[in-house]
Amino acid sequence: AVASNYLLVLEECRNSFLLQTALSALATVPLWGLSPIALGFGGTGVNNTAIELNAAGLVLLCLDTAVRGLVALAGVERLRRRMRRPAFRGRDRELVRRTLWLSGLPVYDMETSRSFLFDDSAFERISKDLKEALTEDLLLEGHVARANEDAKRVEMLVHVAPVVDEWHRVSRDLHNAEERLEAFRTLLAQPRRGIVAWCKAAKHSRELVVLLDVVSKLRRELKRMEGDRKRLSGAAFVTFEHARHRDHFLREKPQCWQCRRYAQFTFGRPPFASVTLTCTRAPHPDDVNWLNLHVGLRTQALRAVGFIVLLFVAMVVLVTPVTYSSQIRMILPVLQDRVSAIGRSLERPHFLWGRSVDFWCSMTSQLPALTLMAINSLLL
Repeated sequence: AVASNYLLVLEECRNSFLLQTALSALATVPLWGLSPIALGFGGTGVNNTAIELNAAGLVLLCLDTAVRGLVALAGVERLRRRMRRPAFRGRDRELVRRTLWLSGLPVYDMETSRSFLFDDSAFERISKDLKEALTEDLLLEGHVARANEDAKRVEMLVHVAPVVDEWHRVSRDLHNAEERLEAFRTLLAQPRRGIVAWCKAAKHSRELVVLLDVVSKLRRELKRMEGDRKRLSGAAFVTFEHARHRDHFLREKPQCWQCRRYAQFTFGRPPFASVTLTCTRAPHPDDVNWLNLHVGLRTQALRAVGFIVLLFVAMVVLVTPVTYSSQIRMILPVLQDRVSAIGRSLERPHFLWGRSVDFWCSMTSQLPALTLMAINSLLL
């Protein structure tokens, strides 16, 4: 389904670009020396927005923008209808429907800012404490009979996720090294004829020895990391016996002014040991980016704000000179009338590099299109 959707996105992008190109060929009249966004079927007629944006040109510009927007929305809607959803097995779908995603577990000391490090027994203890808190809440709300206060019939599986960044890096390096090792063994097993083949075999043998040492070191490193103490990611996944138990912790519906899309679960004994966790529906395990589980909502929001501010500054720095340069034909006459020194310099036949002012005005009018092409070339 993923590969099919990828090809489908490429196909829809191609169709959308072709349709936008056809619209541009019908409604856009590029003129050398003028802005390429010159709407109007009459060339330099009254409806040409590059000459004068009168009432008719403004209406034409608005209609062109509306048509292009509707075409883009139609393409997005068509893509949404054609995309295939991943086909989960019935057992996986049932497990996901009974699983709750908890996040917001304390991961460091508030006073010293040191991360908590736990071994496997400590992770089991945290899972047990979390299970007892969830069971107690179910008992208080009457979802489980009071005769079962010993929690023997409240079945749930709690998995507290550690931070797996370094483990994933070592595991990936080990996987790549093992694949290269197998490839060299396959090459050495092939029959050899001639001096060149024997030289290549000797080279492969030396590389095989190096890879054996690398694989051995990575395996020891991976085994050491599995036995060492680990940091908490702040997330836990709880799979209940019944879906109604999971829905109990999602019963809270946050209001729109609260600016959150998750329910909350508080346990502990306030004010000394009270913890509030966020509760959301758990996605399929294949859709979880396990490397980013330790990135909290506040960190995500700060990163998003940082990128938005950076984009705003970049656009202001980039767009402002382009905007002024595209309006140079209207700025220069005003400066020529009010500043005598500028007026005398503009009247010279060779204003800059042997070219006249009209030439540079026509060149600057093409700057927006050239800038857009440069941005697309750098980003794509």
